[in-house]
Amino acid sequence: MLPIEELMATLTEPVAPVLTVERRGRGKVVVSCLTTTDRKNIGHLCLITSFGFFLIAVPTGVKFLVQHWLDAEGHKGDRR
Repeated sequence: MLPIEELMATLTEPVAPVLTVERRGRGKVVVSCLTTTDRKNIGHLCLITSFGFFLIAVPTGVKFLVQHWLDAEGHKGDRR
């Protein structure tokens, strides 16, 4: 066990300074993401883009499917 004097000496020693992170504006973040050459960031951009297209394509496909069903039901009585 350490004597009290040694423990107190370690507690009063200077502590290393804490590094702070500078905050960047949204514009700088967007530009850095779009102009990156880092493969991990490019992979994230591909995933985000494909998910965005998926969110656009699903409602469009549902709309076309509903239109097809409505047209098919409306023309059933017109066939001869």
